[in-house]
Amino acid sequence: MLPKKVKRSTASADVKGSSTTTRKVGAQRKRGGKPARGRSRGGLKGMLDMPIDVVFEIFRRLHPRDLLSLSWSSKPLHGLLMMKSSAYVWKETLKNVQDLPPRPNHLNEPAWASFLFSTHCTACGTGNVTDTLWELYARFCKDCFPQNVACSQSDFDERYDQWDNVPANMFNRCYIGRHRETDKVYLRSEVKRLMYTWENLVKANDDHDLALFIGTEILRVKRIAKHASLCVDWAERQTKKEQAEMKAERLQEIVSRLCSLGWGPELDYIKKNNNAPFYQHEHVVVAEKLTDRIWQNIRKDMVKCMQELREERLAFELTQRLSRRWHAMENTLLDLKEHPEVLGYGLRLGDIALMPEIREIMCAPVEVQVNKDSLAALEKKVVMRAKQWDARVRGELRALVDASRSVQVDKTSTRAGLRGDVDVLELATTTFHCTSANCHNCGLFYPSLTEHNCLHRDLPQLVKADAYAEYVSKLLAWDWPFEQAISISIRVSGKPSKLVRQLMELCGKNSETATAKEMDELDVRFMRDDGHSMTWRAAMVWSDTYNHSNGPLRLATPEEVVQAKICEADRRKKASRYACKICPHKYLEFWSPAMTHLIVTHKKEPDTDSELLEVRLPASSPEAAGIYTVKLPVTKETM
Repeated sequence: MLPKKVKRSTASADVKGSSTTTRKVGAQRKRGGKPARGRSRGGLKGMLDMPIDVVFEIFRRLHPRDLLSLSWSSKPLHGLLMMKSSAYVWKETLKNVQDLPPRPNHLNEPAWASFLFSTHCTACGTGNVTDTLWELYARFCKDCFPQNVACSQSDFDERYDQWDNVPANMFNRCYIGRHRETDKVYLRSEVKRLMYTWENLVKANDDHDLALFIGTEILRVKRIAKHASLCVDWAERQTKKEQAEMKAERLQEIVSRLCSLGWGPELDYIKKNNNAPFYQHEHVVVAEKLTDRIWQNIRKDMVKCMQELREERLAFELTQRLSRRWHAMENTLLDLKEHPEVLGYGLRLGDIALMPEIREIMCAPVEVQVNKDSLAALEKKVVMRAKQWDARVRGELRALVDASRSVQVDKTSTRAGLRGDVDVLELATTTFHCTSANCHNCGLFYPSLTEHNCLHRDLPQLVKADAYAEYVSKLLAWDWPFEQAISISIRVSGKPSKLVRQLMELCGKNSETATAKEMDELDVRFMRDDGHSMTWRAAMVWSDTYNHSNGPLRLATPEEVVQAKICEADRRKKASRYACKICPHKYLEFWSPAMTHLIVTHKKEPDTDSELLEVRLPASSPEAAGIYTVKLPVTKETM
């Protein structure tokens, strides 16, 4: 049974944004506006037939915004909720809002809820008014703003003669703008009331009441300012919370739609790894409800994002598999590199790791068992790879030598790079030089030049999507192959100079046909006038680099050769790198720390031939290439 009509009281009729809004909205609907959906379907038709205590129990559990919408849905519900007996329902529903500032005394519960949770103009009821005047407890549309608000004191100068006599802090003002620091405004009705009271008290010459009025208004303005500050802070927190909830809802909707398109594994990867690019995507972080129309607009971009994430996921899963298989791979690569048929070619670990056969085994699915035996079976293919690599390097170096010495050679000929029956790379007079500005290595010979550090200093540019090569390159950066043309970093000396030909004649060799192997077998040394001994390789480099500025060279005597070898052994000892065989993971790079380690740790005499030390001469060092220039000690015979 419907309640009897109750005459609207002043308190319920003069609610800011409530009854006025209802009248406006009702008038609009009478003029042909769109009717409420609930009314057309009759969804709330039987609500008031329920027991009133049940209805109120339902109402008190609603959010104030929902209760406001319900009160505007029909006249019977509006009348019921605006009754004084319904006040406790509003009080209970306001308690459902966390950290809500206390209600000001001059507003009842429905008016307070309307001010906080509606966007209707306080004057005309027009919706979608976003700017709230917290100190004035009102919001106005564009048309009502100038009618109800004064933006400066000059608006009142002509109306109120006593304006300048009124203390400024008696006026309740609201600061608008982005940071609420400029453009203060006043509510015209409040100013009118204040000035009317002021003028009457001045005319009555009642100083006591005037002083009491001034103090009361100042305290009131301070209380309003303090309460408005609480409201502003609450509104900002509420806005952030609502935006966060809306973003979370949009995210779940996007995830649901992507999952239905078959992107489940990628979504699991995103959740597991907290993928920032996805969560920060421009279409995901928007605080707006996802509709079918919006989804159709962003679907293409989201699918593209998921395709990129699929590549990232596959690369991540491959990296996980490689990390579990790396121990077996590393040991196998070292064994393959040290294979007798591979060792002489200067093949790098990176060359072996990048072989298609090795890659196929390492990138096998997770259910495939990969161990050392799986990789060791590729020994023959690694040997073939080494020979292919050597053939490529030899071809580039031969072409470089022919170009520098102006030799016209048919590139398709099988005799390219040959002098008679001798390979130009094996000639004793074929020397190479590094073109790097910071390189201090004066001369290089084949095949030791393939170990030159400058050729392996920079990693090649890998394809971004090649997760396998990227992973392997990080772990094998110290032994990575050079893939650029050798001619970019290496130049070759020209035709043998006159001094080089003289040195060859001293050894009884022809500079056009003498090979490096033949010169090594002679085991000769050359002496400079300043007392320095040089191996034949050092003499070749010296003649090309310094243009024999220190005088001519001569063959060393047998006694000088013996002294030179002693000095060279000492040089080789200091150039070598040492590792302790007993201490795990104890690598001692230089000679002095190695000797100190023997004395301090193992209480042994310093001896480079100690069985405790593993000695290696760096392949890229001049000493490994046989390039020695040493100062012989001065003896009585040489004085």
